Amino acid sequence: MTVAYDGPGHVMYLSGKKCPIRHATRYLIDLTLPGPSTVCPAD
Repeated sequence: MTVAYDGPGHVMYLSGKKCPIRHATRYLIDLTLPGPSTVCPAD
């Protein structure tokens, strides 16, 4: 599963982008995948 980010950049978890961090943390803690076609808006 992939979460798209509507903006420039890589390493979203380390850059402080809230939406990608929320999805990654939810997966790491609860093993909950984001829905299909999930897109995070650019900050």
